[in-house]
Amino acid sequence: MNLDETKAFGSVTGGLFGVLKAQMDQFSDFTKSWYLNDLNPTN
Repeated sequence: MNLDETKAFGSVTGGLFGVLKAQMDQFSDFTKSWYLNDLNPTN
């Protein structure tokens, strides 16, 4: 969930490995954006 209460990522459907890959990609994007936001906060 974003700060403005919108979904950060869409839902994923499909087989086990397809969903797992999509979830891992989303987690990677999340951690990269979180880390980069910590390095360069907007005040």
